[in-house]
Amino acid sequence: MRLWTRPEAWPYLERVEVRSVIVAPVRATSRVLGMLLLWRERCGPAFTETDRVFAEEVTRRLAPAFAAAEENLEDRDHRCPRCLHLWVNPWGARRG
Repeated sequence: MRLWTRPEAWPYLERVEVRSVIVAPVRATSRVLGMLLLWRERCGPAFTETDRVFAEEVTRRLAPAFAAAEENLEDRDHRCPRCLHLWVNPWGARRG
């Protein structure tokens, strides 16, 4: 999990028991622009094939926005970020 998360999340991940993981690439043509990481803790059921298909659809829909943001940053001569970290908990609080 550390490969796909920021160090700020590591203490939390060490305290919980991760039961199931989906990692789906956000692609534009042949390039990977980012990753979507989903996990369920011990209290939840393991992910299903339906969950995997849903995650892939989410990344398919995110790809144009990521590509446009990347082009916008490149046009302004900024270094393009390699990933977007967004942590959303099930109760709606959002950290990014």
